[in-house]
Amino acid sequence: MANGSRVARTQRIKKRIAVRYGPAYPLLGTGFTTNVSPRGLAMSASSVFKPGTTLVLELRLPGEDLIRVGGVVAWALRGAPAMGLPSTLGVEITGADESFFRFLGKLPGFDGDRAAASASPGGSAAGSSRGVRTRADRYASELPFRFGTTSALFLTGRLLNVSASGLSFRATGRIPVGTPLHFAADWPGGSLQGTGVVLWTRTLAGEQVHGMRLTQATETWFRHLRQLSAP
Repeated sequence: MANGSRVARTQRIKKRIAVRYGPAYPLLGTGFTTNVSPRGLAMSASSVFKPGTTLVLELRLPGEDLIRVGGVVAWALRGAPAMGLPSTLGVEITGADESFFRFLGKLPGFDGDRAAASASPGGSAAGSSRGVRTRADRYASELPFRFGTTSALFLTGRLLNVSASGLSFRATGRIPVGTPLHFAADWPGGSLQGTGVVLWTRTLAGEQVHGMRLTQATETWFRHLRQLSAP
């Protein structure tokens, strides 16, 4: 079988930082980051905004000046406060103070060379259903892919890579960020089914590639991952 190429991804570092944010001043939203990278961050959020919303963020570090960051909401999940589950936001960074990148460079485990060399998400893998490990939890896995906004699954594409929390796939049309989808992929061990939310979309080699965060998946999905991760 042909091996797939490595899918590069920006390094993310787990870090809790107090954040104030909003579309404009005054910044009324509050929360804490859960991870940060040169290209984006994830955070708990007191207020949820739709994907595509432009935000201003202020990160307050102990003993540091205020760090200002501009970004666009990539994904949003509304929590359940009564159950102690906060809402969460993913933000793609579009601009930041130089102090933000100096701060990243000081974090333990941060690899500046790896961050600078990271490629666009959704890099293609050349056809193998066996899969090639591309990071700690992401594997190249090209399989026929069906999807839709309902369980009818009337659209088709090609699965590119998979993980326990998400996937990327190739399709002919552009799907708006934030779109909830049902999906199924044809695997010899069974149908890989689930639901998710589109996090990003890119044009690569004239085709549309999309990234999706899983919200639900069948046991078959995880059996497929275990097979891909086997030595």
